[in-house]
Amino acid sequence: MKDQVAESNKKSAVLTITGMVIMILLTLTKVVPSSNIAGYSMFVGIAFFFI
Repeated sequence: MKDQVAESNKKSAVLTITGMVIMILLTLTKVVPSSNIAGYSMFVGIAFFFI
């Protein structure tokens, strides 16, 4: 039982870190003024919240 909980916690942590990294990378693209992709970081954050 503890193994299942530990594995679930690992998966949750990996998913959370992945979402945060994607959001950070999309936000950092705002450095280039002509790039509009930074606005998509909000949608990524919402999607990872519900996943």
